[in-house]
Parts: sequence; structure tokens; C-alpha cells
Amino acid sequence: MLTEPRSAGSGPVIIVGAGPTGLAAANLLGRAGIETIVLERDADLSDEPRAVSFDDESLRCFQRAQLLPDMRAVLTPGTGTKYFGIKGRPLFYSRGPRIPPNGHAVKSPFQQPELERAMCGALNGYPTVSVEFDTQVTGFEQDSAGVTVTALRRGVAATYRGSYLLGCDGGRSAIRTLIGATLTGSSYEDRWLVLDTTDNPFLYRFAVHHGDPGQPHVIIGGRDGHCRYEFLLPPDFSGEATFEMAQEYLRQYREVSRDQIKRAQIYSFHALVADKWQEGRVFLLGDAAHMMPPFAGQGLNSGIRDADNLSWKIAAVLGGTFSPELLTSYQAERRPHAEAMIALSRRLGTVIMTRSRLKATLRDAAVSLALRIPRGRRYLEGMSFKPAPRFAEGFRIQGQADVPGKQVVLGRLFPQPTVIRSDGTSTLLDDLLGDGFAVVAVNPAEPAELPAVMDHPAWRRLAPRLVGVRTGDVSPSVDRGVETVTDADGLLDPLIGDYRDVLLLLRPDRYVAAVFPVSEADSIGSELAGRYPAR
Repeated sequence: MLTEPRSAGSGPVIIVGAGPTGLAAANLLGRAGIETIVLERDADLSDEPRAVSFDDESLRCFQRAQLLPDMRAVLTPGTGTKYFGIKGRPLFYSRGPRIPPNGHAVKSPFQQPELERAMCGALNGYPTVSVEFDTQVTGFEQDSAGVTVTALRRGVAATYRGSYLLGCDGGRSAIRTLIGATLTGSSYEDRWLVLDTTDNPFLYRFAVHHGDPGQPHVIIGGRDGHCRYEFLLPPDFSGEATFEMAQEYLRQYREVSRDQIKRAQIYSFHALVADKWQEGRVFLLGDAAHMMPPFAGQGLNSGIRDADNLSWKIAAVLGGTFSPELLTSYQAERRPHAEAMIALSRRLGTVIMTRSRLKATLRDAAVSLALRIPRGRRYLEGMSFKPAPRFAEGFRIQGQADVPGKQVVLGRLFPQPTVIRSDGTSTLLDDLLGDGFAVVAVNPAEPAELPAVMDHPAWRRLAPRLVGVRTGDVSPSVDRGVETVTDADGLLDPLIGDYRDVLLLLRPDRYVAAVFPVSEADSIGSELAGRYPAR
């Protein structure tokens, strides 16, 4: 098998798995006009409520993919997580920053079956995308021009030819096995009773983590009375979940009948990462590439980040904007952040869900002390413990100019404020930037001259949307077709408020790929052309 793609290839992108990660990738590729086929081994979409919430980064991805209109009926805009300690005493309420950095709620619950139906239904709007159920992939071969996939479609042998293969087939990924990738990390001996119920008597718009060592548990409310409960079981527990067991654990909150329990299962959680996420034209995404405990709510969200990162790169390669070598940046960018999320999930599980009364007592005392200090309160209540979405290597251009604070901005997911346009209307920034690359001119001196500055062949190849952004109380304007908007939230001021005539290259996934003064536009274009040539 090849270790790196040698040409862009032809044929559709083949996605294995019609879960949320695979459906997100299919929608992103469909919106880019890329021919895509999704192969799902089951006869229909899942009817199990497994994942239960999205974060603001995922919703921002769905915003750009134009998926939010289809998903509003299944999402409950949430307000973070409340943590409780010994004997149910409140610890802190983690709601995220006062102004959401990505323009969306920090935690929005959903029911996975409804979510998948909405995401799959949205694919009907893309004539280039199709989904085939009851199709189990049995193998593949790849060459310099593409991938040939063998499968059983409704029990009959079938063959598919595509340009790339995306393994979005979950924790027991067949694609991961076929490329010879192995999982490293650890699995938890702890066992959890997971209950999904209906007709819940209380509706939480926030998640609840109870850290009483006598019975650690989690509650995540949803729409229309749906609710997820997770209870840590005793160390000596063995057996299966029963209705009587569910009744016993839920009694402190509600009475429940058999038909009000949608799912009752016992789980052990994993903290695992695949050693390789790419083999030539084949990629792993979501649980196929990484599995993490649920305590930070980042398992599925990490899969959406994978889809967002890889989809625009595949579209750029197939569209001829870049050579296939661009795709080797996928694992380099995504793996460190996934590992950081796993580490966060493990810490939260160890600290919040401890059975040790000593550890719980020390935890409660430490939290109480931190809340007395403004910086500590901001850290906990602002959710600053969540790893920042940024990468240190991959598709980014260093440049030569010493722009103050450049290393803080470079490789970072750019915030999305509400901006005021020249006609007085307001909108989220991404809606103005469009689907592809964008160049944001920060506090430009002469906006009308910017198109001439961006005349290097590399810039013409990227065809970025050029938008000016002003920080502070400055009026928006339009100068010879270049619109300059004003940050209405003040979200950008702490990050780039001191910049004058500085350009930011934003990738389609809205990470900052370059930070440079207007005077360096040509040299950045040359570096871009040299490092990332066209196909």
C-alpha cells in the first residue's frame, strides 16, 4: 500500500459510516461540490441515543456548512455545565466566556437519532452525494490514481472506485484494522450505568456533574423531556442492566416505567488514539481515530473537528488548488488537539467523579479557594480549562515580519464576533467570509488599495474573500468594493486590537494560516506557492 498519495485521483470520495462524523464530512464535501458516496453497514440510521451534545466549535462548523437550519428542530441551545461536590454542594457553574468566542452556545444537547436524520436529510440538497445502507466494507486496494473498495451490499458483492476513503466507522473501525493502525492508551475498569429516558419531570438546559464520592453521576437534559443519566457503579459490580436497577438509581430524581427507558446499558470508557490516521488515500476520523471518556463531552465534537479539517483539504486537492501533499497535514494538526481533549476528559473523570472522600474534600476546598480569586473564577466559570483549538504545525505560513503577538494568533481558530456592516445590519463574521479562504485586513489604512496588494499568483489561486475588520468604536465602510466591518462584541480587541494594516489568512475551517503586514503580501504569497504548490 502507498504511504502518501501521489496524485489527486478521480472518482467520488467514499465515506464509510453514516454516523454524525461521516454525515458531517458528507455535508461539507457536498457543499464544496465534491462527488461523495456514504457506505453504511446498518440497514438504517442509528436508533440509539449515544452522543448527546455539541459544543460551539461544532455548531460553527455546521453554520458554515449551512446545516443549522436543518438542525434547529433537534438542538437545545444550552448554557454549560454545573458541578456539584460532596453532599450535593454547588462547586461552580461553567458557562464559558461572557461573549461566546464562536458565536454559539457552548453546549447544546440533542438526541442522536433525530440529529442523524436531520444531517442525512440535508444531503438531499446535494446532487453529488448519495448514501447506501446495508453495505458492509470488506476490503480495499489503492494505487496512484484512487481506491477500490469491496463490499457486501445487501448481501451481494459490490465494488466502488473512489479518489479517497474516509473511515468514519466508529470505535470498532474496520478501516482502522485494514490499514494496520493500532490504538494506544488505556481503558477504564470503572463501569457506568447509562440510562436514556423520556418524560423527564425537569428540563435542564445545562449538564450536571455530581461529584459526591458516595455516588458520582452525570445528568444531561434534552428536548421534549429526553434525559441522559450516567451512574458510576460499585467496583465489585458484575452483570447487566435491568429495569429494577434503573428504578433504583433513578429513584432520587423520578419514578420511571419500562416504556420511559429508551436505553439502559453498562459501559466502560476508553482513552485511546490510533498510531496513524492516514495510509495513502485512506483516512481515519472520529472514534475510528480516537476514543475518549465522556466527562468533557468532546468525543463526537472531536470527530466533527476531524471532518472540518480534512474536508476542505480534500476539496482543495480535488479542485486543483493544492497538490495531494496538503493532506499529510491532517494528522499533524488534529492528533495533538484530540490528545489534549482526552487528557482533559481523564482529568475531569479523575477529579470530579472520584470515589475517594479525601480527594473529593481536597477538590472542593481547592475549587472554593480558586473562586475567591478573580483569575481562578474566570478559569473555572469561563471554561478556560478546555484546550484551545490551535495547532503548532501543518498548513500555516510563518513569514518573516515580526508582528507583535503573531505566535498567539497563528494556528488559532479565529473568533467569530457579530459584526456591523456598512448598511447598518449585523451578522456573524463567518456568514460574511463565505465558504473558502478569506483574508481579513485588520484596521486597514487604505482598504481600497488591498485588492492590488493581493495580486500574487498564489493569492489569485486561493481566490480569498477580502474583508476589512475594525476594532474599537469605528464606523464600518465600503471602499471600492472592499467592505470593512466593525466588531460589535469587542471580541477581537484583546487579540488583535493593536494591529494596524495587518492581514490574516483564514483557512476554510477558519484557523489562522498566516499573520503579516500588508507590505509582506508578496513574500507570503511566494512562500505559500513554494510550500503548497497547485496540483
